[in-house]
Parts: sequence; structure tokens; C-alpha cells
Amino acid sequence: MRDRARAAGATTANIICAAWGLVLARVSGRSEAVFGLTRAGRFISRPAMRSVGCLINTLPVRSQLAGLTLDQLLQEQRKFVAATKRFEQTPLAVISELAETPKDTPLFDSLVMFDRVSPDTFVDLMGPEGKGADSRELSQMATAMTLGVYDNPEMLIRLEYDPQRFDAAGMERLAGYVVQTLLAMSEAGDVPLAQIQSLPDAEIAALLAQGAPADPVLPAEVEAPLIDLFEAAAARFPDHLAVETVAPAQATLDQNAGPNEGLSYHELDRRANHLAQRLRLEGAAGPDCRPRPAARARLRRGTAGGAQGRGELSAPRSRLPRGQPSGHDHPLGCGHAADAFDAAPRFRLGRDPAARA
Repeated sequence: MRDRARAAGATTANIICAAWGLVLARVSGRSEAVFGLTRAGRFISRPAMRSVGCLINTLPVRSQLAGLTLDQLLQEQRKFVAATKRFEQTPLAVISELAETPKDTPLFDSLVMFDRVSPDTFVDLMGPEGKGADSRELSQMATAMTLGVYDNPEMLIRLEYDPQRFDAAGMERLAGYVVQTLLAMSEAGDVPLAQIQSLPDAEIAALLAQGAPADPVLPAEVEAPLIDLFEAAAARFPDHLAVETVAPAQATLDQNAGPNEGLSYHELDRRANHLAQRLRLEGAAGPDCRPRPAARARLRRGTAGGAQGRGELSAPRSRLPRGQPSGHDHPLGCGHAADAFDAAPRFRLGRDPAARA
């Protein structure tokens, strides 16, 4: 890990921050992450390096990940630490005011604490001078999560968390993601971040096992037309959901498709067959139901059957096969094509989920 960071012109602390930012972004579904980083406060001036007492402060780190490679991320972390060195003692209240964050809103809810050596290892490294010394560490958490890293000869990584907000199993998984990400970074070249694996192999295998259907649809040995593949799926899984509707909770699009339900393969196949029959009756398609150019233009203009702007098809009684009247008594159950268009689910995605229809 140290060698990999050095190869990119970065430090061990930089690769730790890079891994934490990548894990936070992935588990929260974002392309960036903000967390706190403790700063020693001893490198502002030479006198500060010899001062007695605690000078540490915490600054926010904004880790933007989109489009970066591993080396670029490590170098960005290195540049950030160098650029903010003269602000190490800036209070968080001042930073929050400059950032115009809402009052009582924290800048971050997790932080990284990197130290060159843990207290007990420091005593051991003192040799005879530290023999018999008693080493204790007393700390108080300032955030909901703290990733503490001690750069001992054998690195110590410790994830501390608030048990009132997180459970032990979840934090154990998160710690596993951090370790796996660090291992992947250590072994990778200058690759896109998407190629850095954060999930352990065992969890990937478990997820793939959950997603494998008990009765999978195998690819056809001979490439078949899409309509044939759909007909086969409809025959094999008639009750499976094929189309999910998006509509307000108070609206009901159809007696067979509720606002939060959809169409099964059987219902979608039934409607597709009805529409195909209507197209044939209107002369819009040949035996293979491929719309002819003139019919496509009529549908686009929305003038078929006299309906403006909706593209309705209304076949006169004389054009229907013998014994099949137009209207709601149609054997396929959809009635006029206009009824079918009105009842079929329509999809429109907007920014406001409450306005989706």
C-alpha cells in the first residue's frame, strides 16, 4: 500500500483517504463524498513543531470521483492536503459560514484520523527508555463514524462508530469494504476507479446467487426474431410482470393494471395481438405486422380514424372479420382501439416523483 501511494507521488495517508471517500460514495450512491480529516497542526511553523500539547484540528475533505483514475485520485488528495496546510487551524464554524451551510448542519458525519504510530507501538519503539511504561488511549468520538489508521510496521485500521445509529453487522461490512478497497488499490495500476473492487469476493458471490433465477431463460441456440422470443416468454411466464406502470397513487389506469402494478406478459401479449389485428384491418401492416410508411405517417399525425393528436385507430364494422363487431364486445376484450390506447400504461419521467404519470 505504501509503495503504491509513493508510485503515484502520494502518501500513505492519501491512499487511506482515497479509499474511504470511494467507499462512502459507493455505499451512498453518489459520485463524491465529504468527510473530515484530522490535521496535526504542527507544520504551520517551526516553533509549532516543538510545541507541547494537542494542536490537532479537523478540516472537511471533498472527494470528487467522477471520471478519475486511481493515480489522479491519489494526486488530488495530495494536492488538497498541500493547498490547505496554511488553513489547518481554521475553526469549523468559520468554514461552515463561508460554505453557507444551513445552521446546525454538520459539514460531515465521518472522519479519518491518520497517525504515524499507535500509542502502544510508540512505547515499544522507545526501547529501554519505554520499558515498563504504561500506555493508555482515551478518546471521545466527534462524529458518528471515525476511521482510525495507525501506520505501524503492521498497519492498524480501526472503525469506531456510534451504536445508537449503526449496528455491528453493518459496520463490520463497511470495514470489510475499506480493507478490500485498499487491497485492490495496492494491486492496481493507473486504472479507472470503476475497476477498483470494494466488495469482498464472498459478498459478490452471494449477490450473484440471489439474482440467479431458479428457472432461468436460456439463450436460444438459433437467433430468433424478437416477436418470437416475446411470445415464448409470454407462454412460459404468463403471470410475470412485464411492464411496470408509473402513476399517481390516487389514479387507476386500468382494471388490469393498478397504479403501482403493471401488465403481465399475458396481458401485454393480449394487447399487442389486438393492436396488430387493428393495424392489419386498417391496411397499416402486412402479414408480419410491420407498419407501412403511409400508416406510420398517419399515426404520427394523429389523424387516423378522425382523432386528432392521439393516433387512434377505429375500424368500421365493414372492415372487421365476419362475426366480430366493433366496440366493447370485441373477443379480445379491448373494444375500440381508442379504449386500448386510453387504458394502456404510459410513461413519463419528471423531476418531481409526485407528478409522475
